[in-house]
Amino acid sequence: MFLTATNLVHYLTARGFVSPCDVVDGQFSVIEAGQHNRNFKVLSGARGGIFVKQIQAIDRLAQSSLLKEAQVYRLAKKFPEWAASMPVLLGYDQTRHSLIFELIPDSQNLREYYYQQNAFPTLLAGLLAEALSCYHRLSFDVIALDAAIPDLQKKVPWIFTYYKKSYFPPKSLSAGAVQFAELLRSKPALTEHLDRLFETWRFETLIHADLKWDNCLIYHDVGQSKLKV
Repeated sequence: MFLTATNLVHYLTARGFVSPCDVVDGQFSVIEAGQHNRNFKVLSGARGGIFVKQIQAIDRLAQSSLLKEAQVYRLAKKFPEWAASMPVLLGYDQTRHSLIFELIPDSQNLREYYYQQNAFPTLLAGLLAEALSCYHRLSFDVIALDAAIPDLQKKVPWIFTYYKKSYFPPKSLSAGAVQFAELLRSKPALTEHLDRLFETWRFETLIHADLKWDNCLIYHDVGQSKLKV
């Protein structure tokens, strides 16, 4: 059921994502890159690479989340600008609860970039803003959207009320997360704005529900820096 660096070779070869010649000729390597999921970077010679994402444990929430992710990628194909800001989804395996993506060559997430460069240029901030604006400019027919992603949740982002209550178990919070809530509570003018956003929030388009530096990939294409979410 669960993929490992060993059985991943057979899995990808059987599905046609990897050539047996690449494996035999030694142009094949597997790098585990998982944090919250079972992630693998697969390098396969001239054919480029594959990124495989599999859920960590079989539970209903994780299965539902992965299915929605696959549905979002399929929906994005109808919007070229939006699809261009995302990695290319090659396949979704419901029995293995895994997503298979085209690997972006020589890419790194923004966390890795920051630790390496100790800087965050305004150019990257601009690229991230452009990518996110693709989501926020999208216009959907509500009925069609519900049909494309049946279990799509309509919730006001939790961050607006984070200073009032935590949505996470106490022991799961880092010291920084606790301090952040304390900082928010010390800024009445800011919390007033958060309250107003909570009250006036409208459900009109999609937003990224897990935006963090780990989910933003920076790479170079024809000498230009580019970013995918």
